[in-house]
Amino acid sequence: MNNQKGNVLQIKEVCKNFENGKQTMEVLKNINLDIKSGEFISIMGQSGCGKSTLLYIMGGLDSPTKGERSYEAKKIGVHFSVL
Repeated sequence: MNNQKGNVLQIKEVCKNFENGKQTMEVLKNINLDIKSGEFISIMGQSGCGKSTLLYIMGGLDSPTKGERSYEAKKIGVHFSVL
């Protein structure tokens, strides 16, 4: 990691909506998260609250409807690899 005390992963104002016909379901709304080098985090919540959706967005497997994500201060797109 290039910055031991800086943010490794940053999520800013992330929203995620899913559409089903004419209905729009807001799954994530204005999520902000900073993960620093060496930190361990836990994401907890009831079934269906958006935990997996947030993890997919954090991992670059899905894109947010709105908001930004950065890995080591570089904005990331839909698919990326840290290797």
